[in-house]
Amino acid sequence: MSCEAALAHHGVGFVLLRQGQYRQAEAAFRRTLALEPDHVDALVNLGIVLAATGRARQAQGRYERAVGLAPDHVSALYNLGTFFLQRHQLEESITLLRRAIEADPGYLNAHLNLALASLRARRYDEARAAAEAALHLAPDNVQASQILSALPRG
Repeated sequence: MSCEAALAHHGVGFVLLRQGQYRQAEAAFRRTLALEPDHVDALVNLGIVLAATGRARQAQGRYERAVGLAPDHVSALYNLGTFFLQRHQLEESITLLRRAIEADPGYLNAHLNLALASLRARRYDEARAAAEAALHLAPDNVQASQILSALPRG
């Protein structure tokens, strides 16, 4: 019964998160985790809520726990990688975003963030490859085109 209840709470939390109702979403994800402490999706989504409401360190902890529980969980890898990108911790970001792409080669946003992290780290060949992979997935993607145009010529 607790598994079904955890899934129900998580589903409600997910809808509330998408609606931007962070306080209610947080409560639903916390109820999920009270029933199933290792619910990886709830950990990731709680991390998203915490990050969106200015609690970065708490968000990082949830993402890291999720990655620890499920090392190939695409959303956990992507969100932790993006978290590090936003904090200019580029090596950590690049490593995690690469892992997210290995787990799901079609994850457009992971390619875009990898391109951006690589550009900021001055790894221009890697930035080019990631941006081109993003354009392969979404030929009209403006962000990938902007990253390519920002790369040094030569």
